[in-house]
Amino acid sequence: MFSSQQSLHESEASRSSETMMMKKKKRKKSTKHGSGVPQEPRRDAGHKPRSDSQLRKAEAHGKKPCKSRSAFPEEPRPPTAEAHRQRSVEDHMKEAKKLKHKADATLDKMAKALCYLEAALAFVESAIAMETEPETPKSAYTMFSETLDLIRFILKLKNYTDPSATARERDFFILCLRCQSLLQMAMFRYRRDSALRYSRTLADHFRSSSWSVSPSVSKSSVASPVTSGSGSLIVPQHIQQAAASYVSITTLFLSAHETWEQADELMHSGSGLLRELDSSVSPLSLTASMISLVTYIRLGLHWIRRDTEPEPALIT
Repeated sequence: MFSSQQSLHESEASRSSETMMMKKKKRKKSTKHGSGVPQEPRRDAGHKPRSDSQLRKAEAHGKKPCKSRSAFPEEPRPPTAEAHRQRSVEDHMKEAKKLKHKADATLDKMAKALCYLEAALAFVESAIAMETEPETPKSAYTMFSETLDLIRFILKLKNYTDPSATARERDFFILCLRCQSLLQMAMFRYRRDSALRYSRTLADHFRSSSWSVSPSVSKSSVASPVTSGSGSLIVPQHIQQAAASYVSITTLFLSAHETWEQADELMHSGSGLLRELDSSVSPLSLTASMISLVTYIRLGLHWIRRDTEPEPALIT
């Protein structure tokens, strides 16, 4: 009797022990796979490294291979005429002044130059907006002229063609020359009709004038005699003014072509970025619009910044 009771107790104890073991295993499994415990996210999720062919292509163009293009900001979108209509002259001017003040406070010369050129593009955009907004404090011609002065200032910041200059600095120099040339062409187009009038005035005058002193010329119209080997020629004041204005306008045209040719000659000294730009967006020409200029130069600036600024460290 006692033996059977003891056996019964041992059997119940064994079943109780097995039940407790089963419960412990379930709790461990629940703790390990339960939704209440956050799983550590993968740090490389979504990261797509550049292929070897892309890296070789970048090196062939003289650019530092960037392992993570996503680490840099998106490439700037090309400005459109509609976008310029949506933003006022004041909006573009605020942006331009903000960038110029940033450049003023920048100590590194190359970084300063990059920021100044970015500001110059914003000033160009304000001039484009002025062409469609008649009631503005300044004319588009004046804004183009002031922006041209800023470009010339940028070119004096450092010697971009020095033997010690990097290929990226020479690329930047070429972009500045393109800007200078097309700004001069834009200014010339504004004054082209005036140049034609001055040309006809001068041609008519010298066709009918004599190389001797004319007594019929009134003193009020005479500035000063021009002396030549055989005597003096009296040039009326309005003709002198027409000649000076004509030279000033045509100099814009001639200087634009000279600057453009200088940029062409320097293309071989760059890193190949300009050729890559030509294939990515429409190549610039001396008849390109100001919107095309902004699109081209802004993308070039973006690429130069991407390749010269330190690459952010990747999380592995």
